Amino acid sequence: MDDDGLVAGAALLTVGRTAAARVAFARAGPPDRVAGLVFAAAAITHMADGDPPTGRAARAREWLCADSPVETGPLRAALTNPADPPQLRVAGEAVDPAALSPDELGRAATAVAATSGYDEAVIADAVRYARVDADAGRGRFGALLTDLVVGREADLVYGRLRSLVDRRRTREQDVDGLF
Repeated sequence: MDDDGLVAGAALLTVGRTAAARVAFARAGPPDRVAGLVFAAAAITHMADGDPPTGRAARAREWLCADSPVETGPLRAALTNPADPPQLRVAGEAVDPAALSPDELGRAATAVAATSGYDEAVIADAVRYARVDADAGRGRFGALLTDLVVGREADLVYGRLRSLVDRRRTREQDVDGLF
C-alpha cells in the first residue's frame, strides 16, 4: 500500500476536499485494502452535498479495515456527522495538509486536478518543478501546490501555477534548443 497516497487522501479529507480524497485513496493501493477509505470519502462527499447518510455510509463502515494505517475512528464519526472534516492520522502520525512531503503533495495535487478540471499535465510539471526547487532550497511551486490542495483561492492559484509552468517549460525548451 502507498503511504504517500494515504497521507494525501487523509490531508484532502481534513481540508474538506472529499472528492479528491476519494481519488487519492483509490490510487493508493489494492482495491480490497482501500475500498473502505474510498467508500467513506464518497459517502462524506454525498452527505456534504445534502444527501442523507444511507447505504453509502453503512457500506463504508463495513469496509473500513481495522488494520488500516489510516485511523478509522474519525472517519466513522464523520460518517455519522459530516459537519466537520475528520482530522486523521496515518501510521500514528497526525496529517498536516500544509506540511506534506513533496511526494504526498504531488499525490494530493494530482487528485485535486482530477476532480477539479485542472490540466493534469500542468499539475504534474508543477509537482516535478516543486521537487527540483525543494532540492535547491526554493519553494514557490511547493507553496502554490499547497495552496491548491488546501483550497485557498484554488482557481487563482491554478492560474498562477499554469503561468509559472508555462514559463518554466519555455525556459527548458530554450535551453534544449541551445545544444
